[in-house]
Amino acid sequence: MEADVKNTMQRDLRIDELFTASVLYDGQYPYDGFTIVNDGDNNFDWVGSYTAATPLETCIAHALVECPVEVDTSGKSILVTLDLGGTQYEYTLR
Repeated sequence: MEADVKNTMQRDLRIDELFTASVLYDGQYPYDGFTIVNDGDNNFDWVGSYTAATPLETCIAHALVECPVEVDTSGKSILVTLDLGGTQYEYTLR
């Protein structure tokens, strides 16, 4: 997942405050993801304490989930969950 995120708060926004992603493969194998921020020059920051955006700045955030090759090639079900501020959104990839 990739998203342009504008910081409308009056303080710096940390990377770990953006969103998180996870995958449930074949209904039984969970994989947690992490969030990184692209500074616009294809340089990425991922440590949660780093500033993602200062007030009124927009950053390009990516959620990454590392999975074994089998997840990509098997054709079995993949459920992607995005957590944005405590609200979870689910997407059935297949």
